[in-house]
Amino acid sequence: MNLIWSDSFVPFTIVSPGMERYCFVGRTLKPKDRHNFPAFHDQNLPVDKTCLKLDTVLARHTKEHIVGPGTYRLECLIGAANTKAVRKVFEINLSGNWYDDEVEMYEKGLNISMVN
Repeated sequence: MNLIWSDSFVPFTIVSPGMERYCFVGRTLKPKDRHNFPAFHDQNLPVDKTCLKLDTVLARHTKEHIVGPGTYRLECLIGAANTKAVRKVFEINLSGNWYDDEVEMYEKGLNISMVN
């Protein structure tokens, strides 16, 4: 499923040669604030743990786009109109812990790395 483009919050299907485009993978909230944002809340996930809401074009009513603590692999097909698509795999490690310090959060709470 397509991810949402970071500067427009909508899907974008045309990328011109040489033009950089960035997309959101997902977003998190402090666990204690999650209940205030229905789009981020899944009652089947622990209320005291950080979850990741994947920023897909469609948010299904089953809320399967919201994932709890764990290790996930995200396979992306990256392409443009003037070239063949490239497949890249990213590993997402979500500890479930929240850290107010941004650097600490990305080191211990949520880490995304390319595995190929």
